[in-house]
Amino acid sequence: MKNLLLIATLFLASFSAAQAQDDHATYNQVNFSVTAQAEISNDILVIMMRAHEKGRDLQTLSDKINNTMAWAVKLAKRSDVIKSQTRNYQTSPWYEKSKQKGWQISQSLSLSSSDIEAISDLMEQLQTRMQVQSSNYQVSPEKLEQLTENLTQAALQKFSQRASSISQTLGSEKYKIVKIQLHSSGNNHPRPMMAMESMRSASVKSVAAPTFEAGTQKVTITASGTIELQ
Repeated sequence: MKNLLLIATLFLASFSAAQAQDDHATYNQVNFSVTAQAEISNDILVIMMRAHEKGRDLQTLSDKINNTMAWAVKLAKRSDVIKSQTRNYQTSPWYEKSKQKGWQISQSLSLSSSDIEAISDLMEQLQTRMQVQSSNYQVSPEKLEQLTENLTQAALQKFSQRASSISQTLGSEKYKIVKIQLHSSGNNHPRPMMAMESMRSASVKSVAAPTFEAGTQKVTITASGTIELQ
């Protein structure tokens, strides 16, 4: 009986100590968040070109797509200021009235550059045998990294200032940071273009070149966390 009482006493003591620690863990804690935000100019234009063929003979269609893509990649590599990458090679049956009539094959070529004139000229050349699938502006990684670093420092400074203000307002001499987290976000959205039918050289010359407006995007760094007043 004495052993049971001793075990019960030790259990209650351990529970009380653990409960006290739990209460202390959340005592005088304040959660809040701050943000630092800035606008940045987009400086990279990304254009997605697409080659597409449809017909009855799969081998013939494959040859056409492969030849078109080889021609497009060769043109893209002539420029030192344009990056290119092939994407999304797809083959699928072609149906009419629930019956397979043949095949259709497509493949995309991604182009990106900060030289808008150069990439626009290349796009016009490629349109003789390909379609414009989409386009969107982005911020170059180096430029975005520098802005993110600056905003991170600004957000942390604001967090520190807000923590000091909360501590002083609530009558505490000091505080400690329990935890802090950083989150980043931007509002850069793709700008799709109407896909244009493949055009031969004679007709392309009569089509006015598209106008591209880079625009800006907002980058936000949020610092959220918990402080404990002491």
